[in-house]
Amino acid sequence: MRLSGSTFSLELVEPAGWRLATRAASQVANFIFHPEGQDWRSAESVIYVRIVPREEDETGQGFLELSDKRFREQCPFAGSEERPGFIHEVPGFLVEEFPCPGVRDEVVAIKEVPGAFVVFTLSTDPGGLIETSVLALRKILVSFRWQETLAEEQGREG
Repeated sequence: MRLSGSTFSLELVEPAGWRLATRAASQVANFIFHPEGQDWRSAESVIYVRIVPREEDETGQGFLELSDKRFREQCPFAGSEERPGFIHEVPGFLVEEFPCPGVRDEVVAIKEVPGAFVVFTLSTDPGGLIETSVLALRKILVSFRWQETLAEEQGREG
């Protein structure tokens, strides 16, 4: 699947059993993935994808640290148990798991691109399908390709 903005295009795979929605959650994310046959608002698992502008000196690690701080503020049980370890390294991404026992589990994956972070957040209800949802997230991350269109256009003009 290919999606485009004014200065970029990106490609990614829509995993089997999941649907990409580009306009469903514009107040929350640029686009989302949700299980087929489920409304994203009531699905046990949803993958939100946001393109977040960043300053030149901002790092993915700093963004993850802020995410961790916000998550801990919202989850009274954060850090009270070991992280489940469902997803490990994905080349080119910083990945962190944020479990909130009895509330929700999140996996955040960040990719630095020129002028922005692309942030994938898998959010799963407690007792939900975190293991299978992580497999879908991994397929999306491994398939992710980002291309700047401005640089491409300037190269053609020059």
